[in-house]
Amino acid sequence: MNNMVERILLIESDHAAEDLIREVLADERYGPFAIEWYLTLAAGLERLNQGTIKAVLLNLSLSDSHGIDTFDKLYEIACQVPILILSNVEREDHARQAIQRCAQDYFLKSRIEGYSLSHALRNVIARKKVEEELFLERERAQVTLNSIGDAVISADTVGNVTYLNLVAERMTGWSRKEAVGRSLPDVLNIIDGATGKPARNHIELAVERDKPVGLSANCTLIRRDGLELPIEDSAAPIHDRGGRVIGGVMGFSRCQQGAGNGVKDVSSSPARFSH
Repeated sequence: MNNMVERILLIESDHAAEDLIREVLADERYGPFAIEWYLTLAAGLERLNQGTIKAVLLNLSLSDSHGIDTFDKLYEIACQVPILILSNVEREDHARQAIQRCAQDYFLKSRIEGYSLSHALRNVIARKKVEEELFLERERAQVTLNSIGDAVISADTVGNVTYLNLVAERMTGWSRKEAVGRSLPDVLNIIDGATGKPARNHIELAVERDKPVGLSANCTLIRRDGLELPIEDSAAPIHDRGGRVIGGVMGFSRCQQGAGNGVKDVSSSPARFSH
């Protein structure tokens, strides 16, 4: 059993409901939870600003706030904290509206029991922890990609851009906000430096072959403003955890034009990209 005490904020004006919540969550099999109870939305918001709250149990009908506006006010301040709604049968439509506006779940107070409520709380808290870990992982990955000297661009299996790092933004002339969702050739316009003809989409080729490929130095990137930059690059497929190809990624850098042309197989490289 998880012995970490999770702090739950209960915003409820009904004393009987507060007693019931404490009673059903008092069983050690379902906790442990530390319930902090506040009668008004204003007091609850003030407590949330102090941190350490893992989830909120919210009655939408309070002395200082009523209906779906209660949820909206709370969510505006604490969208990062999971919110579960406590409702009476006659106000269940408000609870359903709150679900549509990102509340995690709702419970009718006449049907609350320890297992279902504690299970819901544990689930939303655990899910939030996973979301935070994934966010931190993405942040670390983005910092890493923005710190390297090469440009990096990725696309999905239909050839739409999904990511650019800062170097890629500078070299292509496209910001990530503008580029994401666009067709890769629109953003990464590469021609053969010798013939002036469009070069093959190498992310597409890496996805098609399901192995890394590289481009020699005689290819040229036509930046958004028309400036021509000789580049060299390599591309590789991106796989999900099941090994399925879900896109491709390319790293490229500016180079001095030299001999050689076409696509070269770099499948002997140990580098693999996964998602």
